Amino acid sequence: MSNETDVTIHVGGETFPVHRSVLEAASPAFEVDLENNATGEDFAPSGVDDDR
Repeated sequence: MSNETDVTIHVGGETFPVHRSVLEAASPAFEVDLENNATGEDFAPSGVDDDR
């Protein structure tokens, strides 16, 4: 993961390094999911298939 990001999202076999604060501000759904995953850096959004 890049030093500039603090969360990695896994969706459909792809990984996306992201900023937690940006996702939380942009999406109430991500805010809830990220709050429920407060200690981890790896994250698969609820309701989305993760092919890892």
